Amino acid sequence: MSSSTHRRDRRRAVIGASLAGIMALAASPAFAQDSGAQAKDEGEIVVTAQFREQRLQDTPLAITALTGDALEARGQTSLTDLQAPNLKIEQAPGIFGPAAQIYIRGVGQFDSNFTFEPGVGVYIDDVYYATVFGNQFNLLDLERVEVLRGPQGTLAGKNSIGGAIKLYSKKPDGTGDSFVEAQAGSYQLAGVRAAGNITIAPDTVFARISGMSKHVRGYIDRMDYKCTHPSSALPTYVSTGNSCRLGRLGGSNEGGVRGQLRLLPAPGLEINLSADFSHSRGDPAPSVLIQAVAAANPQVNGVSYGPAFQSPNPYTSYALYRGTAASSYQAIAKSELTAWGVSGSISYEASDAIALTSITSYRSADAYFVVDNDESPIPKSESIGMPRQHQFTQELRLNADVGNILDLTLGGFYYDGDALQNGRNLIGSINADFLTADTIKSRSKSAFAHGVVHVTDALNLTGGVRYTDDRKVLTFVRRTADGSFSPSVTPINGQTATFAAKVWDYRAVVDYRWSPGFFTYAQFSTGFKGGGINPRVFFPNQVAPFGVEQLESYEIGFKSDLLDRRVRLNVSAFLNNYKDIQVQTNTPFFNVNLPVQPDPNLPNYNPAGGTAPSAAFLNAGDVRQKGIEVELSANPVEGLQIDGSLSYLKGEYKRLSPQALSSGLTMAMELPFAPRWQGNFGIQYELPFAGGTLTPRLDYQYQSTSYATAVNHPRNRIESRNVFDARLSYRTGDWEAALAVTNLTDDFFYYSKFDIIAAGGYLTGAPSRPREWSISLKRNF
Repeated sequence: MSSSTHRRDRRRAVIGASLAGIMALAASPAFAQDSGAQAKDEGEIVVTAQFREQRLQDTPLAITALTGDALEARGQTSLTDLQAPNLKIEQAPGIFGPAAQIYIRGVGQFDSNFTFEPGVGVYIDDVYYATVFGNQFNLLDLERVEVLRGPQGTLAGKNSIGGAIKLYSKKPDGTGDSFVEAQAGSYQLAGVRAAGNITIAPDTVFARISGMSKHVRGYIDRMDYKCTHPSSALPTYVSTGNSCRLGRLGGSNEGGVRGQLRLLPAPGLEINLSADFSHSRGDPAPSVLIQAVAAANPQVNGVSYGPAFQSPNPYTSYALYRGTAASSYQAIAKSELTAWGVSGSISYEASDAIALTSITSYRSADAYFVVDNDESPIPKSESIGMPRQHQFTQELRLNADVGNILDLTLGGFYYDGDALQNGRNLIGSINADFLTADTIKSRSKSAFAHGVVHVTDALNLTGGVRYTDDRKVLTFVRRTADGSFSPSVTPINGQTATFAAKVWDYRAVVDYRWSPGFFTYAQFSTGFKGGGINPRVFFPNQVAPFGVEQLESYEIGFKSDLLDRRVRLNVSAFLNNYKDIQVQTNTPFFNVNLPVQPDPNLPNYNPAGGTAPSAAFLNAGDVRQKGIEVELSANPVEGLQIDGSLSYLKGEYKRLSPQALSSGLTMAMELPFAPRWQGNFGIQYELPFAGGTLTPRLDYQYQSTSYATAVNHPRNRIESRNVFDARLSYRTGDWEAALAVTNLTDDFFYYSKFDIIAAGGYLTGAPSRPREWSISLKRNF
């Protein structure tokens, strides 16, 4: 066993022992508490997971809630930094563009193509974001974050089968709560963040504006292969005497601004308007070649693709993002994303018992990104993505309190989306160079009802139901770059496919407060992830809609405040039954050497047919899953704060379809992106120092191994990780300075992997960021 493995095991043992000791202390009986604990105490987090304000500890579902201040103390500034039990958020591989892969309890979505649904719903100020594309949000100027685990079919609604992440901005309130913060650090990090709170008319009109700008250099070197391997017959693309570096991967220049207007024109009436704009431009996404299989076609100067392009340095890539000298394919080595949106919410309290809410939004996003799929100087598989997406949403809610016995919510939700999957793809192995302009039109309508019956002061019964009507139409546009017929591309041009489904979801809960400090619940809930149409196909007989994925979940849990409320311990356990789970595979039906008879009615018909590979998204079968989640926070003495979580997840297939079995799936395989164990632990201590306070903080995150694809293989296993972050902050008056180090022990792992060895002969991955440091200075006003 290597010395690094010994060190890793010792770190796990130390952290595990610390967590076990703290949890044992928290579990000791100590329920004598103040009878007023159920009230909204100062500093208590209030959530709106059940359509109305409620203490976190009174909410009968598994939920993690963090304030904006808590996020700042942990140095969590982007969506990918969030931590919660059984939550896995990773930067997507370069092939999927600017996107994050979000999974809760092993349920989510890894592919950013607009025909796929997220699986975990992301909401900002109750506005639903319909795709994983472009969702690496900066956590700027937030009031709180809520991570709802488990199916939210009747609560958050659309495609929140795994759970939901809800971000809530700080509202304008006229308090003058403003700040400006500057940051610098390794990899030429330079950034500024600011927010201002403005009173336009006392007591009636308030405004808030926030913004950020950030630059960071890429952490992966993109090198010229001929320059670093002078004996190679490949051409060089650098001038003699210059550095062998062609560029970098993973760097970015990004900025954004958000404006909010809050109006209180009459008693009980509140209007909130907001608009935001963000733009980022930088290097291509971080990706390197992990494994390559030798292939005779294509060749450049007699050189074929193979293992020689695997760099021993995991932070080096030989990607060129270009075609052959004879090809017109040329890509700009960059990644760019522009997103903007407007929204408006109107809340009206007609009386103490009746309130109406309307939430309207429009959003737009478009991007340019390039992918050297094979990560080599050979033009084996290259892509340019220029996707666009627009969405309109409308939600209406009626909240009513009936005689202090029933809390009732009735509502409806409407979604309308248009997307363009625009781009260019060069596949040298089958001599294909083609343009895509697929259009995806989506529409969803739902109606829901949710009620809580207060049987006694301690006992509540909750029920919910939602009906959803989904429809999606995908039209394929495939043309060769030179306009000629290609048997492996153009037979699908003009083909249209439709997905449609109508789904009912249900929720039933019983909860009981045994004492001011101890609360239990038992819940049954359902959820679904919408179906779609296989987007990466070549021939009409490969075009196939796939159906919805549905989930039934049984959950029990308790929430406790112990030792005079110095310790908070929340535990949940669940059993999930999935039906028709969606997975991506390469089945024989969709694989290479498939004879095809194109439809003579399609444009560019050629009776010769053709062959080409295709990834198949299908309903593979049924899965049973179980898990447990533990969350702890403690303030044992003044100034000392401890927080942590530990989660366990295990799933197994109970049924697999013949097509899934033929693709290589077996009953013994694990679900992708579903590590068995996850945990995090944080400790900080605030002490007086030089007229202010000095706060050192240490955070640790552990994640066991998982797989990046449904068809498990040792090569696509994602390694376990042990990540330590440290932060030292000093605060005096309105000033705050901080020194932070991420990945303190420089632990190496891959965020994600893309395994296409079987069809393409390569395995790529996104390496973890190395150890980095930063300093920041903040002024509050």
